[in-house]
Amino acid sequence: MIRSFESLLTQCIFLFTIFQIGQSCPCSPQSLYIAQVLDCDYDKTLIDIPVRLCDFLDREVTVKSLPVDQTGTAQGALYQINNNYAQYSYEPKVDQNAVAISADQIITDSKKNKFRIVWRFPSSGAKCPRNGVRFKVSASACGASTLTTDVVLVPETRVLVSSDFSLNSDDWKVVGKEGAVSNPSHESTSRGDLNIYIYYTDKEVKKATTTATEDGSKWYFQAPSKFLYQGIHPAYYGTLEFTIGMSSGDTSQLNKDSYLILFECDACASGTGTTIAYGRVGDVIQQSSPFGAQKIVAPLVETMWKKDPENHLFAKKDWSAPTQAEFIEVLSKISAIKILGDLTSWYESTAIDNVQIKLASGVNSQLNAHVNIPQVGLYQHIGR
Repeated sequence: MIRSFESLLTQCIFLFTIFQIGQSCPCSPQSLYIAQVLDCDYDKTLIDIPVRLCDFLDREVTVKSLPVDQTGTAQGALYQINNNYAQYSYEPKVDQNAVAISADQIITDSKKNKFRIVWRFPSSGAKCPRNGVRFKVSASACGASTLTTDVVLVPETRVLVSSDFSLNSDDWKVVGKEGAVSNPSHESTSRGDLNIYIYYTDKEVKKATTTATEDGSKWYFQAPSKFLYQGIHPAYYGTLEFTIGMSSGDTSQLNKDSYLILFECDACASGTGTTIAYGRVGDVIQQSSPFGAQKIVAPLVETMWKKDPENHLFAKKDWSAPTQAEFIEVLSKISAIKILGDLTSWYESTAIDNVQIKLASGVNSQLNAHVNIPQVGLYQHIGR
């Protein structure tokens, strides 16, 4: 009995010693995944990064990158919350002489595993940016670190990135099947639901046979780089929205079997590339002739999209949905967003307006960041 007690005591001392020197930890920090915060009102937003760590002294969060908008331009600054405010909710939230957080700075725990920081928009009188602001964080405890994660702030509209064409074409392009690139025209007037928009008039029609019902040379509106910057995976379960309309064209001759939206990912599938599509024209486009402008709302969830099998033996209507992992990979590594303008098998003039990518409404919160991609297994598919 004495030997057993001595043996047990020796084991306990040994384990305690290992833990003390940081070589072992009874738990690991949780991964942060993707976080969203909607209320980015100046000096009012408390960003509670939802990380649960072991309850030990070395728990910490590292701010891996500073806030930028969808063009990569710096937007505002981050400050660590005043500890007195964190503990007792006494103002101010941030010390008057507080220095902005720098990249790779370590943030200590303010209260009960809540790493609370404040984002401030510096412009005088401005309360919130028009589009999303993003930065990255990682957390660690007992020598173990979480995966690096995006934190996303958006205004109450939930818009991550948008083009309303109020001033110009916003760097949108028109691309053809043969790779030709053109500039769309910018229209500063209004027509129904189209209010200052871009448009393009078809200049080429190709049909494989005289009886073919589809135009073999289709053209698309292609989004600028700000729609692709750092991936759009934070908008998983959100939407891609826009208004589309034709000023000329015969909707009795729609390219019915073509898809209205294409997401392309050159780096997906180990570099072989993946294309996913939403909305066959025959299913989503109105057929009044000529039709008025209509709003398209495409849910960013894999069950509503189709994956291009890159096999002409498969009819487009028979394409199957991508897996969740494939869909997340495309969103995070996206290389092109295309909206079909060539809606008919003959000549037409098509316009688009108010293109927006919105974050999901189901994870809204004014104070707390919320997980949008909860499965840790999906993280490997997110491009970095």
